[in-house]
Amino acid sequence: ISNGTVDIPLQKRLSLIKKCKKHFNVIAEVGSKDQDKEMPLSEWEHEINMLLTTGCKYVITEGRDSGTAGIYNA
Repeated sequence: ISNGTVDIPLQKRLSLIKKCKKHFNVIAEVGSKDQDKEMPLSEWEHEINMLLTTGCKYVITEGRDSGTAGIYNA
């Protein structure tokens, strides 16, 4: 469950995780490939913790391989 391509609010993603975790191992992503979207470290931490607490098996930190977005920033 990702908002990397389509912007899905955190609460909607948490709702989807709750529904899916009963039948699937849920994997979610935090971050964006959009270099104009800056996310403070505290938000990364909060979102990762919320996703794991809600039932994600794994959380992937997203970024652009060019090193200009997501976990890769200037």
